[in-house]
Amino acid sequence: MKNRILQWMSVLLMGIAVFGVTACGGDDSNDDGGSTISAGSLVGWAFEKTEQYASTGNVETAHWYIEFKTTNFVMVHMWGNGYDEDGSYRWDHGEVDCMFTVSGNKVLITYKNDIGEQEIVLTFRGTVPEGWTVAKTGSGASEEGGGGTAGTSDMYGYYSSDSFTKSVANYINDLTSMGNYNEKSWESIEENLWGYGYQIQNGNTINQMFERVDVNTNGREPKAEKGWTPVVYKTESYSGRAGSKSVTIYVYYYYLAEYEKTWKYVVKGSILELSDGTKMEYSSKKLTQGNSSYTKR
Repeated sequence: MKNRILQWMSVLLMGIAVFGVTACGGDDSNDDGGSTISAGSLVGWAFEKTEQYASTGNVETAHWYIEFKTTNFVMVHMWGNGYDEDGSYRWDHGEVDCMFTVSGNKVLITYKNDIGEQEIVLTFRGTVPEGWTVAKTGSGASEEGGGGTAGTSDMYGYYSSDSFTKSVANYINDLTSMGNYNEKSWESIEENLWGYGYQIQNGNTINQMFERVDVNTNGREPKAEKGWTPVVYKTESYSGRAGSKSVTIYVYYYYLAEYEKTWKYVVKGSILELSDGTKMEYSSKKLTQGNSSYTKR
């Protein structure tokens, strides 16, 4: 824990020196003499830098890589190593999707990782921010502006795959039409059918979630295990005869709370623009992407 605190405190101090956290007004004035840029012109470009911070008994090296994915989102990756009186250590905060805004020749990035948050300010001179080098050249985008709004609370929640639920319904219909209430036959639904849904977590975060069904005759919801936390969103029951016995078979639809992937998003009209460039339409409690649709549960 001490190392983690030292790491983040040193990075914050380094951030002030490296990024030059200065006040940016609401206009597009160019106080530092750099070239005015647009969000669209940044798409595809990536920049990197390495910085070292030293204090009494502690030396750290931090590596930064940023890549502009869309006119609203930039990926930030920060990792590094250091040593102090306890020895050497390493850290890696992973790739984090962040929102950014442009003002004149400055780009403001809100960066938050697993232990802290800071504002990164890039000051551009031409096509390269001060103190950074080009890691990848971009081609820009036809859409010059950023923009977009946050999602609203009525959008928050889980959206199951319509193709998944339809497949389960068809499977169950086949079994019931044959009068097959053998538990083993029904358990094959668990083995053969699964899918992916989406969870709109808040106003700017959307997650991809793994979903399946649990089938049993004891009426018990699936239990959580390590790294496996089922969240039931729908329950059905079917009664019939299996041989000489009357049985009731319960079907629990659930998704796992541990998301598969996560992105930031903004809303433009009825369109959700994800930080990887994917676009989804939201309408009447449904998400649509190409031929795939997802219904809020």
